[in-house]
Amino acid sequence: MINRVIKFTVPSEQVSGFKASFAIASAGALQEPGFEQARLFVTRADSNTFFAYERLLDQDTHAAMPHTQQLFEFLASSGTQVEQFNLGETAPASTLPANTDGGSDEFAVFFIFKLRAGFRDQVLEQFAEHIKQARQEPGNVVFDLYTIDGSDDTLMVYERWENEAALMEIHFSQPYAQKTGALLNDAVAGSLEDAMHFATEIR
Repeated sequence: MINRVIKFTVPSEQVSGFKASFAIASAGALQEPGFEQARLFVTRADSNTFFAYERLLDQDTHAAMPHTQQLFEFLASSGTQVEQFNLGETAPASTLPANTDGGSDEFAVFFIFKLRAGFRDQVLEQFAEHIKQARQEPGNVVFDLYTIDGSDDTLMVYERWENEAALMEIHFSQPYAQKTGALLNDAVAGSLEDAMHFATEIR
């Protein structure tokens, strides 16, 4: 299974066209055998910045499809900046079905962070326990940690919660989450706040 996140920075005058083009591409993709997810999110801090989360089996077949080609053509002609993250799974791996839906108030996070030297194993070990507990919280929809192909010092957390309070007020107050946060304050190069992208899914 291929897991990937794609970041799109779209010129303001092209946002409506981008949403329409992505909707065509995702509707077609979900009809392809083995294409499990094609979700699009807009960040809350910047309405021109989008993240797509995709799970699929066959990239070559997908890329050749007309619905995919029209998106490629739009991206090339619109001045949209594209950054793709090809993801590797960590333990525990994702266990949630493709149609998991947290409702209309769902709150998503793309947390992309670079580690200082010497912290990778410790962070992976802490997240292995963190993920187990986060997935048991009533407000959690998805909590996955991924490595990023070609960047051994960078990790990505993809998480979705039923609402903002489930993350900001409940999850962040849990002792295990505070332990992880304290470790990341030491382990992450740069600002944790700058690495967290809060987003809303476009449906």
